[in-house]
Amino acid sequence: IASGNAGAGFIAVSAAGAAAVLNLTNCVASSNLTVGIKADAGVNAMVRIAGCTIAGNAAGLQTSLGSIKSFGNNFNSDSGTPTLPNLSQQ
Repeated sequence: IASGNAGAGFIAVSAAGAAAVLNLTNCVASSNLTVGIKADAGVNAMVRIAGCTIAGNAAGLQTSLGSIKSFGNNFNSDSGTPTLPNLSQQ
């Protein structure tokens, strides 16, 4: 659970070309002042989400060069969409 943060709830930040991968399963991102889930600062920042609830944030999903990949079973009542294509459920 990431709730009530002054910035992002969950964030992956890639610096100097290094990979940053954040895998979130059955998470809750709510009431964060900037964004619920963010892939930030570099093309190597990736967030994968499955079964997550994103609600009550200033923005739901946000990328800044990075990507947010979804398994298609999340609940987002805020703005933002995952980076397509979605991942396949197995």
